Amino acid sequence: MPKRVSVSVRNKLPQPKTLVPNPKGTALCPSCSAIYERKRWFENQARARELAADRTVALVRCPACARQKANYPEGILTVTGAFVAAHHDDILHTIVSTSKRERAHDTLCRLLDVRASREGMTVTTANERLARKLGHVLHSSFGGELTFVFSHDDRLTRVHWNRDSLGRESARTVKKR
Repeated sequence: MPKRVSVSVRNKLPQPKTLVPNPKGTALCPSCSAIYERKRWFENQARARELAADRTVALVRCPACARQKANYPEGILTVTGAFVAAHHDDILHTIVSTSKRERAHDTLCRLLDVRASREGMTVTTANERLARKLGHVLHSSFGGELTFVFSHDDRLTRVHWNRDSLGRESARTVKKR
């Protein structure tokens, strides 16, 4: 009789962060020009141009680019409701400007994908902190209902923001799995 194993399929997949081990020395990401130096990833365009000219610098994909290539987000923000259709451009501008502001502090904090549909939009992020931050910013700017679902096993945070009415109501829910 076969043995039942209750392990998430996602746990069996290799983690993109582990697919990109930290380089031994200085490295440059060929996709986004992020630099790995002194045990951290950061952006500096002038330094990236210097390193691109140096043939001895290792070219290594940064963890955020690895997540993007593998389509393996750590954060998923779902935006729904009648309010979204009426204010799509304002909401999208808020999401993009917040992610740019966060990326200035942490180069690995970035949007992977933004998809619009009839119901609203879905935003995937390279790390879970950015998805939570985007949810908080939408909630504080536009009101509505904000729900968090944390899955600690596979390091994925789902944030759902919904606003159906044009009035300003507010609710927040946190769930842990």
